[in-house]
Amino acid sequence: MLRPSTSRVPTAVVAGLSLVVGFAAADLTGVRAIGAVVLAAGGLWCGVRSWAAGWWRLLLVLLLAVALFVGSHVLGRVLGAWPAVLLAGAMLAAGTYVVVDRRSRVPAVDGASTPGFVLTEKLLTILGPPQLGDHTAPRRPVSDDEQERERRLHSDLERVVGPDGSVYLVERDDAGA
Repeated sequence: MLRPSTSRVPTAVVAGLSLVVGFAAADLTGVRAIGAVVLAAGGLWCGVRSWAAGWWRLLLVLLLAVALFVGSHVLGRVLGAWPAVLLAGAMLAAGTYVVVDRRSRVPAVDGASTPGFVLTEKLLTILGPPQLGDHTAPRRPVSDDEQERERRLHSDLERVVGPDGSVYLVERDDAGA
């Protein structure tokens, strides 16, 4: 079974270079099949390496690679073969980086907060349930003043639901009840 590589070489670099090196091998030898083998080997390495990123990301990069491969043949008639292949390789590397390699796509395992987690924490201050104490310092004990405020809120105010479903806090008629 193929396992994802632990190499530190970005997938984007291999993806872009496999297109260029595959063309170079075919151009230098005159045998297009050698270029196809180089291109397939690079594609296989990228596929195994980026499998953990998700099947749909892998499919997106594969479709981009096929489109750029075909596009390089079309552009080759206008720009020339090498400029078209270099442009396609650079675009494939950029696209692979955005779809597969960018760090924000992978959950942090080293304890660092991901952008999504930071956003969730911000939204919890607005949408989250009310609580005693400071939410950013969860291990701090609740002070006596905060406990007294909470007791007064529960004893002096009453939650009332209006006929339209709106919720209101109103003072109790009998503050001690």
